[in-house]
Amino acid sequence: MTGIDLDSTYTYLLEEASDRTSDTWEIYMLDRKDRGLNLKSSVNDGGVGLMSGIPKAFDDIEIQPDTFHIVFDMGKEVSKIERKAVAQIKKEDELKRAANRKRPRQKAIDELQKTIPQTNAMLIICDTICILYAWLKELLGFSGYNAKDTAELIEFVLSEMGKVAGDHPKLLNECAKVRKTFRCYCRFYIDLKEEWKILQWIWAYHRMLSESCTDNDHLAWKVNSIKT
Repeated sequence: MTGIDLDSTYTYLLEEASDRTSDTWEIYMLDRKDRGLNLKSSVNDGGVGLMSGIPKAFDDIEIQPDTFHIVFDMGKEVSKIERKAVAQIKKEDELKRAANRKRPRQKAIDELQKTIPQTNAMLIICDTICILYAWLKELLGFSGYNAKDTAELIEFVLSEMGKVAGDHPKLLNECAKVRKTFRCYCRFYIDLKEEWKILQWIWAYHRMLSESCTDNDHLAWKVNSIKT
């Protein structure tokens, strides 16, 4: 069982437990609470025991799902669609070989004529879903968009994916899961991105100063930085 502060990377919980039930999480989190831990929010993988146990110890805690697991679950459905598309391509290739024989059967020719438009349609759907999925992963990472644009773009991606995923109910379910929870983790990651951009600006500024200064100037700058 592990708990880490995302700002400082301080590990406030690292214990081997016999299980990860709600009661076990409650016991360990109450112990940390007694030691002074004041947990405001929890970013986690949505485990049943964890989701139930932590609020028992911290009544007003905000639960935020992580982005990895929800993207990973959707990725499994996207991979299934890709495999179906590959299988469809192989089927068409086999029919083409059968239809190109010296004495092809009419059945193979007719089947090929039916298969070609099916393959084209499946490839369009597969390519569209893969592109949208890649974009979704980018939006949930450090994409550089602000909070408003990120929220609108995620909704656009999910809407477009829903339009082409009609024959894939499990993918539609994953889209619904993202839509249901993305406001929580989107808000958290937007906040994190804003902090990260500030850190990047500070780092770039310090690097610029260090490259433009002489050795003595650079040493003086470091000393002054430490003083301030």
